[in-house]
Amino acid sequence: MRKMEIHILLFLAFFVKCDTDFVRSNPFDSAYNPALWMPQKLEIQGNNIHTATLSWIQNEDHIDGFKIDRKTGAGEWVEAYAIVAKSVFSYVDSTIIPGQIIQYRLSAYADQNESDPIQEEIVLDFPPPTNLRIISQDLSQIQLAWNESIEGEEGFIIGKKIGDGELVPSYAVLAENTTGFTDGEIIPGEILSYVVYAFYKNYFSDYSSTSTNINLNAPAKFMIEQLFDDEIRLSWEDSNVGEEGYFVEARYDQGEFTEIQRLGPNVTELKISNIHKNVLYTFRVAAFVGEFVSGYSEEDSIFIEQIIEGPLVFYPFNGNADDEGNNNGNDGVVRGAELDDDRFDNPDASYYFNGINNYIDFGILNSEKISLSIWFKLNEYKNLQPCVLSKNKTNSQDGSFLLEIRQETGNIRFLLRNEGQLVELASTSPVYANLWHHVVVTYNGSELILFLDGEMEDVKNTGFTKINELHEKLLIGKNGNDNFHFCGNIDDIRIFNYAIDNVDVKNLFHENGWEGNNPQEENMVFVEGGAFQMGDIWGDGYSNETPVHDVTLNTFYISKYETDLSEFLTFLNDVGVSGDGVLNGNILIEMNASTPIQYNGSEYVFVNNAGAVAPDCPAIFCTWYGAVEYCNWMSTKNGYNKAYTVTQGSVVCNWSANGYRLPTEAEWEYAGRSGGNDQSKWSGNPDLLQAKYYMWYLDNSEDQVHPVGTRKGNSLGLFDLSGNVWEWCWDWYGNYNAEAQNNPTGVLTGSARVVRGGSFSNKIMACRTISRGTGLPTKAYNNIGFRICRNQ
Repeated sequence: MRKMEIHILLFLAFFVKCDTDFVRSNPFDSAYNPALWMPQKLEIQGNNIHTATLSWIQNEDHIDGFKIDRKTGAGEWVEAYAIVAKSVFSYVDSTIIPGQIIQYRLSAYADQNESDPIQEEIVLDFPPPTNLRIISQDLSQIQLAWNESIEGEEGFIIGKKIGDGELVPSYAVLAENTTGFTDGEIIPGEILSYVVYAFYKNYFSDYSSTSTNINLNAPAKFMIEQLFDDEIRLSWEDSNVGEEGYFVEARYDQGEFTEIQRLGPNVTELKISNIHKNVLYTFRVAAFVGEFVSGYSEEDSIFIEQIIEGPLVFYPFNGNADDEGNNNGNDGVVRGAELDDDRFDNPDASYYFNGINNYIDFGILNSEKISLSIWFKLNEYKNLQPCVLSKNKTNSQDGSFLLEIRQETGNIRFLLRNEGQLVELASTSPVYANLWHHVVVTYNGSELILFLDGEMEDVKNTGFTKINELHEKLLIGKNGNDNFHFCGNIDDIRIFNYAIDNVDVKNLFHENGWEGNNPQEENMVFVEGGAFQMGDIWGDGYSNETPVHDVTLNTFYISKYETDLSEFLTFLNDVGVSGDGVLNGNILIEMNASTPIQYNGSEYVFVNNAGAVAPDCPAIFCTWYGAVEYCNWMSTKNGYNKAYTVTQGSVVCNWSANGYRLPTEAEWEYAGRSGGNDQSKWSGNPDLLQAKYYMWYLDNSEDQVHPVGTRKGNSLGLFDLSGNVWEWCWDWYGNYNAEAQNNPTGVLTGSARVVRGGSFSNKIMACRTISRGTGLPTKAYNNIGFRICRNQ
């Protein structure tokens, strides 16, 4: 028995010894060695900027699964960040922070037992977009492009900097997978810098950058081509893509450059008509986008010389018959005619012919094209056909002509013999004894045209292209056969060697303010009524100038000039306006330091200050009520019925009264457009090359008002309708009505009255004959005046 016990003890001791050296096969046994059943070959593969895949090899079948711990940067380990089943040998982590060191510990577990871990780490870079580039650019847009460097971003951010300005860090935010951007907010001439970077949640990549400088190039290859005697063409190459347009500037002789035309995009030429002879024109053109302007093209000049075979001559008869216009030696020889008063009652400024043997000899003048302008006043018929002017001995000679008055009809007749052909023109309107008349005959190379008192009377197509030379003298006051003498006065003879147009004829007729023979008071111009289309017929203006609508007006008179300060001053003192500028409870003139009319305690006086340069400047700082009261004063002064009944804050117009009133807006536009002329965009119908001769506006006024009538008038003889000062009209300001109207007087009520014509302080666009402005009737302005009108 004892022996058996010993054997048993020896066996147990052996067994215990063997258990220390023997590896158990069950990891659920807490004594199982954890280093022997840990997973093998842990690998991490980045998928995109925030996602990676972990993979491993299983080392033991008898486990429950795998446990993953994670640590971000220097942070704490997150225990059991993920638990994976024993049959899964990979794990996708999609919440990685880009650019951080991410560490993973992977271990197997069984029940409460856990193997030793296997550990790896990864850093997912967040690289910037690559190959950032500009693939196209012009003046309207820049196109950026780049390559995606890695997947998984939520989008891209564009930063932009202009010149030396601050970077706008989130100029644009784009969606994921975007690889391009178009910037339509371009500032030519500035360096535009861009950065592009990707983002994921609150994490951002580095950025890629690029810069560009888009220049607005000056137009290239600018040149001038003469098309006809008075027409040229400017042309240039379009040096840009995306410009808003071009503007053309002109300089006359040695003057300053002035903008004459603004054109749209992609335009590469401009035709200009009515080019004057013997003037050096210099042009240049520039492109623009918004307020940004390119450099100018090279300048080019043109000088169209007036070809003189028979020189232009002017005989004003101011004390003699000399050719005072050009001093070319064609002075007249007076044969008995005597100096007399002219049509303005100036002494010794015309010649009187007795109808028997008086005449003036001006020698030989020849021209292939010709225009004759002459003023005359017939006293009586001493023969059947008194001859005003002639160049002939017999009517059979080529190049012969004569201008005569026919007693039996009272009309003008002009006869021209050329190339064996007799061309006869006759006026339909009669001429009257003891009244001054103006006659123009012009030949343009195909047509012979007769004008009487500014209006075309007759026209004939001749069939020949030039007037042949005739070596006969030009005679004033008789014909070459010495049998038809003129009895009366002749004045202001002009002979041109080219054909003048109807605008020139009108200007000659109204020169020096002549009003013709209309039975009207001084400085009032007769405007024959008619129909016209009122509003923006050119289609390039503003919305308040539309809709264009048909208007018919009665005949009326309108003042030649804007009422000036001296006239308004006389009115204020004559009617006894109080020292504060008030009459009938209404303010007529605003009394402040800038007002050029001041009250000195007993009367109103002119003060030479910054508000006006002279008493003959327009009556500025005058309210609408002041203009209305002036009209009533003028009516009383001239014996007419007042048009207005005025109380405090109210004015009622009697439209049938014969007294003075303000023009309606329709009457003003009709007069400004020379009787509704569709070509009169500016009063006087100047082309933009001649604008400075017809109006005072911002480009030539030195930003101050000017005396009335110091620019050219329109064909009706009206001055300053474009520019100098805006002018009060009767109408309340309101929208146009599209329906046809007769003598419209505007909307019934309103808060502001219409002003028209633009002023010295405005750009040329505001000075168009269709431009509309407003002013409060109780307020006065330094650039608003008025002119008056009345019914026929």
